[in-house]
Amino acid sequence: MKIALFDQNDHDLNHLSTLILKNSELSRELFIFKFNNEDEFIQFLFKNISYSYFFINSESCQSTTLLIIKELYPDIPIILTTRNQTLRHLNDVKLLFKPYQLEDINRCIDYWLTYHNHSRFIKVYDQDHYLHIPVQDIYYLESYYGQVHVHLKDQEYIACQKELYKYENKLEHLDFLSIHKSILINYHKIKKASLFQYHLLNDVILIPSSRKKSSAFKKYLDLLDTKAY
Repeated sequence: MKIALFDQNDHDLNHLSTLILKNSELSRELFIFKFNNEDEFIQFLFKNISYSYFFINSESCQSTTLLIIKELYPDIPIILTTRNQTLRHLNDVKLLFKPYQLEDINRCIDYWLTYHNHSRFIKVYDQDHYLHIPVQDIYYLESYYGQVHVHLKDQEYIACQKELYKYENKLEHLDFLSIHKSILINYHKIKKASLFQYHLLNDVILIPSSRKKSSAFKKYLDLLDTKAY
């Protein structure tokens, strides 16, 4: 999971980063990008990094920068940090008031995980912890031995839900292909495909079932055509 923080106040920037790392559900597999310069931050917005959250300080950020974020990352939550206690929450922006409190940060994150962005995370087990894996990081899901295995580039987790069809309903609109009754593939992780094989970016090769190969490949071609524009 990748989080971008922007605040021209270095002390507040580092303090926020430290508190986010204390969130038990985010501390593992977490990358924090910290920016105290708006021009540099804007440049990084165009690098196509798969951010999961933006924490943006309202006193440091111009309105045009927020518009750029919403244009480039329309589905990614924005949490606006501020010292202005008179500001009010908007539908698509959550407020986080300074001075920061850990429980307030956790509340903001949990709010997006639970309500606004629930369908874009998969909850998995990780030893004695739970993790929320961003959908864009998932290569494929595979069901066997009564469990759903969540495959990342070079890692694997066990999903909290045991029925793959529940994820199929949830992920269909996020460009996942059902190539087998037990396999869902993230279209964005496919290097190349044919009617009989799907080669992923991490060099895994998956074979569709005879029953699903035609419909899956048709959806793949439709997505290929759509994403080309």
